[in-house]
Amino acid sequence: MSGTGGGPRRYTDADLAALPPNVAAESIADTRIILPKDAALEAIAHFATQGRPLENWEGWMRLADGSRVKSLSHVGSFAMSRDAKRAADAARAGIEAAQRRWDRDPEYPNAALYFALTFAAAT
Repeated sequence: MSGTGGGPRRYTDADLAALPPNVAAESIADTRIILPKDAALEAIAHFATQGRPLENWEGWMRLADGSRVKSLSHVGSFAMSRDAKRAADAARAGIEAAQRRWDRDPEYPNAALYFALTFAAAT
């Protein structure tokens, strides 16, 4: 499946649907996994137990008006491990650090930090 730019699309609504319903319901997108910290950590653990490593995560903001935009301060991960447990551990540490930083100094007033997650394809 290709994205609008013609390149490979690395996320699908199937990933969102594969989450436990209570976690999926917290996503602020219909076709991507974009979750608040606790739900993001649950999603990472859920897929790690299935052997699906996280490919990357990135910070997003939900603004007071309900719109969402990528965070410029919390850009996320780079070069995650292909081992699901190692990727989950690294992502957990990075996401928790990003949330602590946000809690001390939010990037945008009255916004909330969320995390977009992209997982390796199911094998």
